[in-house]
Amino acid sequence: MRSQLEPLEYETDESDRNVVTVRIVIRDLEGNLLLEKTVQQIFTIENGLISLFEIGDTEPVQKVVEKMKTSSER
Repeated sequence: MRSQLEPLEYETDESDRNVVTVRIVIRDLEGNLLLEKTVQQIFTIENGLISLFEIGDTEPVQKVVEKMKTSSER
């Protein structure tokens, strides 16, 4: 699999976390599109280091890829 992330927006939320909205594109080794989705990557930074990394507003990427494979096989 090959993945590509494109940052779209940077912001700080009400909890002072850094939120990066990214477009993720995942292709198989032949170049076929498996997933294209916009997600938020949320970083909590303490003492200059990332203490927590979260992905928000999405279901797990692996689950989405499996759904896309199933629907394309029909």
